[in-house]
Amino acid sequence: MSKVYGISQIIFGEDENESTLVQFGDGMTAIQAVTYDNGDFGVVLVRDGSFDKPFGINEKKDSYAHDTSYGKVVIAFDNPKSVDVLVARLIEAKEMAEELKE
Repeated sequence: MSKVYGISQIIFGEDENESTLVQFGDGMTAIQAVTYDNGDFGVVLVRDGSFDKPFGINEKKDSYAHDTSYGKVVIAFDNPKSVDVLVARLIEAKEMAEELKE
């Protein structure tokens, strides 16, 4: 599988259906925290080309959450414990990556 940064559709291994892949690593895919009128909260992932340097921060927090001209992935929660689980799995993945580099 060739590496394409950003959001794409891909078939993994022997899967029959495509999955959405968000490939991070070059610092140009935006991650923005959001809240919704129904009380949900989460993050929006988008590769909109608005960063002028890798791993930048959108201080305004308004440039892409509501922009429909770019494909985006929304991860929504209604329970903070669900965020804790996701963060724990991300930490676990980071530790696995660090072990691979040893």
